[in-house]
Amino acid sequence: MNFKRRCRSAQSAATQRNNPLTHSASSPASPNSIDTIAVRRKVAGMKQILLMIAVVAGQSVLAADEFREKELTDANYAKWRDHVLPKNWELSYRRIPWRTSFWDAVIEAQARDKPILLWAMNGHPLCNT
Repeated sequence: MNFKRRCRSAQSAATQRNNPLTHSASSPASPNSIDTIAVRRKVAGMKQILLMIAVVAGQSVLAADEFREKELTDANYAKWRDHVLPKNWELSYRRIPWRTSFWDAVIEAQARDKPILLWAMNGHPLCNT
């Protein structure tokens, strides 16, 4: 191996050792290295996911306790009716003036200078295929 090749290989090895993207896992990482920051972000994301799961699980347990009665009686009828009927926010989609004809929507959108939302899907809207 000649002198120039040895110098180039020594330079590339030194560059790789100093590059935070290519340093080996055995070398101690500084608190601000890219690997440490990535691990911190992953841990923070996992903590958020676990917190959401805990909240949802807690709510489902509370809701299950509230509706343990399996028979419908005069005493629990009002509670079940209020639970089953949709809330006002669940019916808010009805206030949107939907159009069943695309061409009617195009004409109206051009007259009002408004955009169009085209909702297209494959299959029956009630999954009756």
